[in-house]
Amino acid sequence: MQSVLLLDDNIDFRNVLKELLEALGYQVKALDNGLSGLEYLQTHDVLPDVIICDIRMPDMDGLTFLTRVRENPDWQHLCLIASSGAKDDLEPALEHGADAYLSKPFNISQLRGHLDKCLKRSSDNDQDTDHP
Repeated sequence: MQSVLLLDDNIDFRNVLKELLEALGYQVKALDNGLSGLEYLQTHDVLPDVIICDIRMPDMDGLTFLTRVRENPDWQHLCLIASSGAKDDLEPALEHGADAYLSKPFNISQLRGHLDKCLKRSSDNDQDTDHP
């Protein structure tokens, strides 16, 4: 089963998105900020296939989280999807390492599209490393 690490400080949004992702067949770990997300990545041997990260969160915002993930060689392969309700967050999110961006509110087809692209990219990268 493919897994998603979901980071969003809005508990209602986080819970709804977690339920939706689980209904789509993903195993989901949902946390409330970037600091919790980094701690999760540092303490778990099995990494998520995709991380969906809100940009505006307390304790550690999404831009800082994205940068920290991209700085770690063991995590650089992770697919990062940034999300925000602020349209001016798109460019900074991509500059800080996001592979994709979801503008809130987004619909299920937009979410699935980004997830499918991330997982296809991840699968292609795995094949590239298997066959030099």
